[in-house]
Amino acid sequence: MTVCNGTACYLKGSGDLLAELRTQLGVDEGQTTPDRQVQFDTVRCIGCCGMAPALVIDGQTCGHVKPADIGGLLARLRGCEGAAA
Repeated sequence: MTVCNGTACYLKGSGDLLAELRTQLGVDEGQTTPDRQVQFDTVRCIGCCGMAPALVIDGQTCGHVKPADIGGLLARLRGCEGAAA
């Protein structure tokens, strides 16, 4: 999972997304969850400023993300990975 922390995303709340992800994943940026299911990273820009704040999950860009959306996005991510195994 990659969170955009570029100017537009930062101004529109990416810091809140990062805080929520730290809480729900139990790891900081640049780390992988203990179960090795989720790599948590930040980047300066993903080129989707009109969708700010944005993040990329398993190759899919998600825009206008709110902290309340994080739980569902993580559940979907983990559900997809579980189905592939």
